[in-house]
Amino acid sequence: MINDLLLPKGILIWVCASTHRLDPFVHDGLKLVIRSYSYCVPSPNYVWHIDGNHKLIRWRIVIRGGIDDYSRVIVALKLSTDNCAHKMLSCFENCVF
Repeated sequence: MINDLLLPKGILIWVCASTHRLDPFVHDGLKLVIRSYSYCVPSPNYVWHIDGNHKLIRWRIVIRGGIDDYSRVIVALKLSTDNCAHKMLSCFENCVF
């Protein structure tokens, strides 16, 4: 956000380099490895993973989707124009009912 204000004025800020200059020990802590857990799902429709993608919110596009963990089948996929919880709930309810 701050880069959007300063870049038109010709000021370029490298956040990573600035963080390392201020506190090199904190900078090294940012390189944490995220461990993913493996688990076994016994049957289809046992666990669903539901998530949203807000990378296109600038253009008023929010993508919501859900997959079945056992079969990796897409059970829900919906596009909307805003980030409202009731729209995610309706997307989930349309899959269940």
